[in-house]
Amino acid sequence: MRKLSIFLFCGLLCTANLNAQTWEIGYPNATNVITTLQDSTLTISGSGEMRDYFFADLPPWLSFQDIIRTVVIENGVTNIGSSAFANLSGLTSVTIPNSVTTIGNAAFANLSGLTSVTIPNSVTTIGSAAFVSSGLTSVTIPNSVTTIGGSAFFANSYLRTVVIGSSVTSIGAEAFRNCWSLTSIISYALVPPILEESDWLGGAFDGVGFGLTVYLHVPKQSVELYRQTPVWQDFKVGPIDDGLTWVLNDSILTISGTGAMTNFSADWSTGVRVTNAPWDAYREAIKTVVIEYGVTSIGSFAFIGCSNLTSVTIPNSVTSIGENASFNCPNLTSVTTPNSVIIIGSRAFAATGLTSIVIPASVTVIGDWAFSAFGLTSITCYALTPPNLGDNVFYGVNKDSATLRVPAQSVELYRQTLVWQNFRIEAITTTIECEVIEEGTIGNLTWLLCADGTLIIRGFGAMPDFASASTRSTRLADENIAPWAEFCDMFTSVIIEQGVTTIGNNAFAGCESLQSVSIASSVESIGSGAFAGATGLTDITIHAETPPAVDPSAFDGVNKSNVTLHIPAASENDYNNSDVWNEFNTETITGVRKPQTTQIFVFPNPVLDSFQIGGITENTLVKITDLNGRIVLQQVVSPNEQILVGHLSAGVYFVRVNEEVVKIVKR
Repeated sequence: MRKLSIFLFCGLLCTANLNAQTWEIGYPNATNVITTLQDSTLTISGSGEMRDYFFADLPPWLSFQDIIRTVVIENGVTNIGSSAFANLSGLTSVTIPNSVTTIGNAAFANLSGLTSVTIPNSVTTIGSAAFVSSGLTSVTIPNSVTTIGGSAFFANSYLRTVVIGSSVTSIGAEAFRNCWSLTSIISYALVPPILEESDWLGGAFDGVGFGLTVYLHVPKQSVELYRQTPVWQDFKVGPIDDGLTWVLNDSILTISGTGAMTNFSADWSTGVRVTNAPWDAYREAIKTVVIEYGVTSIGSFAFIGCSNLTSVTIPNSVTSIGENASFNCPNLTSVTTPNSVIIIGSRAFAATGLTSIVIPASVTVIGDWAFSAFGLTSITCYALTPPNLGDNVFYGVNKDSATLRVPAQSVELYRQTLVWQNFRIEAITTTIECEVIEEGTIGNLTWLLCADGTLIIRGFGAMPDFASASTRSTRLADENIAPWAEFCDMFTSVIIEQGVTTIGNNAFAGCESLQSVSIASSVESIGSGAFAGATGLTDITIHAETPPAVDPSAFDGVNKSNVTLHIPAASENDYNNSDVWNEFNTETITGVRKPQTTQIFVFPNPVLDSFQIGGITENTLVKITDLNGRIVLQQVVSPNEQILVGHLSAGVYFVRVNEEVVKIVKR
């Protein structure tokens, strides 16, 4: 028993020592910087410089190279010593603080598991062979860096994108040599950095691209200078997109920033189509494109030939879609076009896999061949006046069988307009299925009162202003009140559908039973007293990226601190900085609300033809909305019941159950 106890004690002691190793590595004072190995994390802390290591004097933690997964350098450390983390074969993550100014020679050499690293904007020098033979797929050299050492990124065979900061003046010999996959370089330096070379070392970019076209994007004013500078001139040089950035993560291309996207060009001279879009080399890998709010246009040839692209999400900051933007993307089956787009360019969606399209009310011009797709069978156009069409816009579409849905008041106009008149034309009907108990029209709007307590306002254009109706007796006596006012006690939720542009004065004033409101992204303003006295209101969802203008009295009498305002994630700051809206409790629409009693979940997700909802224990009303806030499916579901969605187009939807919202992706 004593031997066993000693063995166990020694085993525990050895394990403890393994999990809490420390070393003093400061320079010139060793105690200033401490390295601690705890589990699989190596932490460097203290203040000042780390010491350098060499082949004859290896770092003491190298014996744990198979254990160390993460390196965390804490703020206060000012440099990363030479060979400090070289050959740590298990390392996959590195954190570098803003206090570091120098990355030493071979500091991160031979780290095949390290696929990404953030170099902070405090680093001025990247040493020779600093990241030689690593697994990096992209790297951004910050504006603080002036020198990139020789062989710094030599033989990074997976490196595809390099961003060079504006202060870089020299790049060492073989710095990016044999980076076979490198096809995109962005240099913010106004003057082309000097590329060093020696008799016994190769050039900075020798072996780059491995036969591929390498695109070099530089400041507009420097394009000609780069085109006249040796080595740089060997790349396909073009201007940087001002204000826009892009990132390809897995198969999702995300484009963000503020301003217009460059109109790209295509080159067929080699028999293979290539463009100068910076992501062109990865077009086969792109399956989803997400353009974030702030981008104002989609450039010509932006996504041409992305053969595996299946969906494109466009924000309501975009006003034009360039020619050939998504031409020849045969698997593209889902495009969300917002109510901000005015012009759709020639061949923008030609030769795609689209079977249905929605043209928002804002569109006035559609270019030649824009929707020439043989599989197109359904078109919904919300424009009251038929958009002007170029030549052969719907070439290949069987117009005898394809259905064109338009606003009810515009059916005859479309039937009298060339090209449009060739379709089977129907009036747009509400997308919400419900048992209607009351209904009516006012101007261009229709209202429906459903048996489940939902009031739907739909149509196109502004809602008129109404007289104040803050009490039941006023509602019953005044002829100038909203037509649904007499039913205020019967509805608990209001849905303002896409197409409605304003909520009139006093529209829902005094509706004390009202609990939730959903407002489509087309709504631009909310009038005085619109929800005054709606004391039961607890939940508002607004789909507009730009906060609608709201009268200060719109929510008089409503306890705003008890109301949750659901808004687009990209617009959280805008709403929080807007008068009236900043008085509510905000949550982003993409979030999942968790009530006190339960939490739902959807499986499978992504969805193909059907899914189930977990977490419900009784028959429950389920609503599915698209990105524009339109309800595309509504039904009562029992526990374990399959919800069939095979008829829905591929894209992003929101499943709403009681007070909870879950995002799903329909394949």
